[in-house]
Amino acid sequence: MIDYFNSIFTAVAKELRKQVPGIFVTGEINDSNVKKFPCVQIEENSNLPVHIDSAGHSKYAAVSLRVRVYSNKDTGRIAEARSIVSIVDSVLEPLKFYRKSFAPLNGLYNNSVYRIDCSYGATIGEDGMIYRN
Repeated sequence: MIDYFNSIFTAVAKELRKQVPGIFVTGEINDSNVKKFPCVQIEENSNLPVHIDSAGHSKYAAVSLRVRVYSNKDTGRIAEARSIVSIVDSVLEPLKFYRKSFAPLNGLYNNSVYRIDCSYGATIGEDGMIYRN
């Protein structure tokens, strides 16, 4: 399996922690696990071989990341969540990932939490080179 998730996660988490003091960033997607806000959950939800050579060796993988952003501010939680997604974009887009979806969800925890669920995709070579699909 072609696996570069840790380096991608680290790049995103480092930038988020730099720009958003106190943010909680984790590698698990789980609504019931959100105890600290703002929160960003990042996981690799798909890693499929794209090209397998005649020896059965995978040369490329189509990778999909799922990112959830949570904010519970009394006022400005939508703006905060969108700002955080923008920071995630600013790290992943130069790496050649593209955002495939953006889905806001209001009403978590009796409307006190706003969530945005995004997915990103790219193709990664065995050498770590990332290609936009």
